[in-house]
Amino acid sequence: MRFPSILAGALSAVFGLLALRLLVTTQGMRGLRSLDEGALVGSAVFALLALLFGVLAARLWRMASASRHET
Repeated sequence: MRFPSILAGALSAVFGLLALRLLVTTQGMRGLRSLDEGALVGSAVFALLALLFGVLAARLWRMASASRHET
């Protein structure tokens, strides 16, 4: 039962790293040319997905721990 929580945690890490990478590259590109705000919106969406998958991973992990203690 821990596999779904590990998968959700991995997805949380991936989306967190994508959000960070998008923010860093966007800031670096701003010095070269003007950009629209689409990249900032994308990084905010990636950050929200990372947060949601992190919360899901924590809840699934707690549910797996609770089910182990019941038996």
